[in-house]
Amino acid sequence: MRDNRGFSLVELMVVVTMMAALIGLASFSINIRLGTEASKAIRILDMAIHQVRMDTMSKASAKIKVDVDDADQSYYVQMELDGVDQEKIWLGKPDLQISYTKKTKGSDFSAMQILDSAHPLILAFDRSTGAQKPDSMGGDSFCTEIIVRKGKTQKIILIPETGRHYVE
Repeated sequence: MRDNRGFSLVELMVVVTMMAALIGLASFSINIRLGTEASKAIRILDMAIHQVRMDTMSKASAKIKVDVDDADQSYYVQMELDGVDQEKIWLGKPDLQISYTKKTKGSDFSAMQILDSAHPLILAFDRSTGAQKPDSMGGDSFCTEIIVRKGKTQKIILIPETGRHYVE
């Protein structure tokens, strides 16, 4: 009779390889899931900014507000058209992190601000040129970047002088 006291080296290698493959698949699917929420929020913000800019240039008074709802702490975007608030669009849960960069006109200084109920993001555009209005950020500040993080980082880069924007 053979004395069987443990596992062979081949058996251990097979088990370790199988565990590594399972862990790799699990982490890959988690990263995909987390990145999906950030991508969805960026797509909604991109669409809303584009819509408000187009509404403004077509002679309507429009602006966009990105804010945190006090009741459920979720992120929302809301457009205002001719002084009437439109329906809120849900961006994501509180575990999503949204921040934006403000830059003062004529200065190289820029400041990152985490979006919360005390610091909402408000964007408005000039009717004739489509450029971003500085007073929408308070004073002479413009928003130059919106960053959404959860699993992966997504950005919208805004060009204040032209009002154009793109997703990076």
